[in-house]
Amino acid sequence: MQALKIEPRETVVAKCSCGGCGRNVPAKVNKNGNVYYFCTDEERGGCGHHEKWAKTRSIHITDRYLTTGRPYVMPAGPFMPAGDVRTAANTNAAPRPPVEAAPAKRGEYSEYGF
Repeated sequence: MQALKIEPRETVVAKCSCGGCGRNVPAKVNKNGNVYYFCTDEERGGCGHHEKWAKTRSIHITDRYLTTGRPYVMPAGPFMPAGDVRTAANTNAAPRPPVEAAPAKRGEYSEYGF
């Protein structure tokens, strides 16, 4: 069996849903080894959203691709919300009480307007 090789900007190592519009997009590896995606498609358009993962998460994704031999299907989770991200606010918590400003401190040169 031939060993798998990851070509930067060509090899699809994961499939995930776009955080902006929810479409399925391929995730690739850049020349630094970080996994990223751009939500673009010349035929159907795209929202233009892009996301990049840190080195530790990228290592886990590429290792999973190299061990299984097929792109990892990433679940939508806290690191990648699906759909409209503005609806993810915590609506069941009580609002914070208003915060009062602290009184202004008077210093050595406050009489001069400093």
